Amino acid sequence: MDGPDTRFEKVDLANTRWEGALLTDAVLTGCRLTGAALTSLRGVGYSFAHCNLMLARCKGIDLRGRTLEGLRLDEADLSGADLRRTVWVESRLRGAHLVGARFTGADLRGADLGEPTLDQAGHLRGAVVGPAQAEAVLAALGITVVHPGG
Repeated sequence: MDGPDTRFEKVDLANTRWEGALLTDAVLTGCRLTGAALTSLRGVGYSFAHCNLMLARCKGIDLRGRTLEGLRLDEADLSGADLRRTVWVESRLRGAHLVGARFTGADLRGADLGEPTLDQAGHLRGAVVGPAQAEAVLAALGITVVHPGG
């Protein structure tokens, strides 16, 4: 898909196959991409906003430097994804598979990480998280945070 006017709004694209597709300046807003195969998606300027990507297969996807707003990536496969310098706003990553994903400089303060496992917590290396998220990560390591006066 090539062209600055390629837009998908509120389209049901569940279980579609996009492996290795080249997307240039495509905008997907409010789309249902549950279970979609987006492995090795390539391109420049493509974006997702307010999309449901639960259980999507996003191995190797490059979202570097993008603002990710309103994305639901629960249990999505983000193995090997390039998520460096991303900014997460009102998005979810509960139970996502993160092996080999790169998070250096990513701002995850706007992401719901759920209760990450020890393995998942280790894959967030280099990311910025908020205090409540840090507590959840430490809990995954078996560390209890005690607040002053508590």
